[in-house]
Amino acid sequence: MHSIERVLQTLEGKPVDRVPTFCAMVEDRTFNEVLGKPLISQEWLMTNPVARFVLDKWGQKLPKFMFQG
Repeated sequence: MHSIERVLQTLEGKPVDRVPTFCAMVEDRTFNEVLGKPLISQEWLMTNPVARFVLDKWGQKLPKFMFQG
């Protein structure tokens, strides 16, 4: 089974030959390959002044809030 097939079948709730695992915060390339162009590019996040302010101010607190909520 191809890796993209495996991810798509997992997202659809279908059985796969093995469980695909990855960290969405680190390996966004996998999502981009399967789903296409990201909604917000990383380049935009690093160059946009408003996004930089938000990430600088609350960047370390966001993962705790989002994933432990």
